[in-house]
Amino acid sequence: MYIYEKVSLEIHVVVNNALSLKSEFKQLQVFDVPSTQITKVISSKPPPIGFLKLNVDGTTFHDQHTIGIGVLSWDQNGDVLVACSKLERDVVSSEFIEAISMLRGLQICVQWDAPKILLETHFLTLVDALNNHVEYYIDFDFLLQDIRRMMNYYQEVKVLHVNMIGNSVAHQLARHAWSISDNEMWWECPVVKYYTKYTYQR
Repeated sequence: MYIYEKVSLEIHVVVNNALSLKSEFKQLQVFDVPSTQITKVISSKPPPIGFLKLNVDGTTFHDQHTIGIGVLSWDQNGDVLVACSKLERDVVSSEFIEAISMLRGLQICVQWDAPKILLETHFLTLVDALNNHVEYYIDFDFLLQDIRRMMNYYQEVKVLHVNMIGNSVAHQLARHAWSISDNEMWWECPVVKYYTKYTYQR
């Protein structure tokens, strides 16, 4: 257990944050270029033709003993298909929260009958665990197995790491869950489009 800014952090969270920052630092090693080019480096881009991109994030509301989940699905044109904020009961770790977010996102996207999915999360250790079948999280391996089973519903699923800035819309959706009792979903929502316009580059 580690303490940062008076908040206790599990060792897995510390490792993930360090690895994520290292990955983002490598992406931002750009010198003597316009700021617009740097923006493209740190922003997410629409998926290739035939794919839907799925951004997910989770956050904890300690005072309510609940968690918020944010899910954003968008197509090759950069258009948002669906956005979701969902409130769930409190869980034991940040990794579990992020894994729940990934599972809920895949469950939501099934109804769009998309054959191929790019699943993005900023939790790098979960990306490694799913792509390489690395057993980081023995205590909730059952949840990773559920995610893998959901992935089998699709023709192809690529699990990718995205930096925190590139995942900020999903994070805002997760934070929004604080103000709802169960879940909210939007289709063609102007508010979601406003955030997306400045975060995801077409």
